[in-house]
Amino acid sequence: MIKILILIFVFSIFTNYSFAKDLSGNALDCYAQNIFKRMPDGYFPKGFKTKKHYHATIQFLTKNKIKFALAIFDDKSIENETKKIIADQEFHFLLQESTLNYKVTKSKIIIKGTDKVKDMHDPRRWWKRLVSEKKGEIWIWRENLNIFDPILTYRAKEPRMRCELVAFENKELFKKYKEFGKTLNRLLSNNNKKNKL
Repeated sequence: MIKILILIFVFSIFTNYSFAKDLSGNALDCYAQNIFKRMPDGYFPKGFKTKKHYHATIQFLTKNKIKFALAIFDDKSIENETKKIIADQEFHFLLQESTLNYKVTKSKIIIKGTDKVKDMHDPRRWWKRLVSEKKGEIWIWRENLNIFDPILTYRAKEPRMRCELVAFENKELFKKYKEFGKTLNRLLSNNNKKNKL
């Protein structure tokens, strides 16, 4: 019963503006999965579908600082009948961890990305576009904890990328991003080997 009351109180911090000036000591874990059709080409047959995964984790460190991670990737694509691997897992974006600023308004929490963020995998330059075209803003709607921006996460349309309150003290919060990084490094290494004569 006490745990339920604590969760209700913490959730009210996010949804009630009078509480929400300082979110330090809280954490969010966010996820969405979409199934989408691949365009037919030399690799993908007509009507082929694959899964895209969106992960984000936020730790509110102080009144205006967060620890932030984000990953967007496709599953390995396997032909349905022959079970042949058509394409390996593909990472569209990976930021394992960065410290960013945030602010709270009446309707949303605004994460402020900058061009000073380093050590990210961003082959499509989505982060640069987010910063240059959209002020680097990623929004979390306070009424439902959906996370959204017009460049990176907007593709997670049905369902929207949604966040859940998690334990701030959990030392495993960002562990999955390190594992994603290991997978990405292996894929990039294999790709480099394939491209060598």
